[in-house]
Parts: sequence; structure tokens; C-alpha cells
Amino acid sequence: MSNVFTIPAQLDGVQPRKDGGVSLRFVTQEASKDDKVTLMEFYQSYGHLLFSANQIQEDQVPKANADRSDGKSPSQRLRAVLFVAWKNNGNTGDFEAWYSQQMERIIDQVKAKIP
Repeated sequence: MSNVFTIPAQLDGVQPRKDGGVSLRFVTQEASKDDKVTLMEFYQSYGHLLFSANQIQEDQVPKANADRSDGKSPSQRLRAVLFVAWKNNGNTGDFEAWYSQQMERIIDQVKAKIP
């Protein structure tokens, strides 16, 4: 699978998300079988979206890799990291209770920095 895929498309919908992101919906004209296969290979992948009313020039394509969050929200990532820390520190007791204590500790640290 190539890193870059282009297909003529129309931006058909824009909707703000609670997490500050934006949900986008694109519609293409009839797509070839190969284009459909390529689109399915990209399904649920994280990458850059480059949209232009004109054909895209090579120098417009980002060279850096897209930041990967694996589709997890920041709170889901923090919970996963806390779980790994809990597991690596002996895994004793109930994770949910330990998680609540850690979250309260983090909240108190942030509150202490508020003027």
C-alpha cells in the first residue's frame, strides 16, 4: 500500500466534536475497484488530510509522519498508562480503587497550580 492516495472528492459535511476535533465527510464520484480497495486499506488509519480545490503538487504533501494517538482520547491514554504503572508496581489490590486515588492526586496537583 502506498503512503499517499489521491481521489477527486467533495467535502460534504463538517461537524464539530466534543473533544475539539472535527468530523469530516467526503463524497467521491464513481470510484474504480482499485480505488475502493485502496480506500479500505486506509480505513481507520491515522494520517494527514490534504484537501485542495486544485490538483495537489508534490511539494504540498507533508514530509513528516502524522502523530499517532491510535484513536484514543487523552483520558483513555492516561488510563492505559496508569494501568501499566499499576501492573508494573506490584499489581496489588483493586485497580479501580488505585486508579481513583491516582486521578484525585493528579487533580489536586493541577488545582494547586490554579491561582
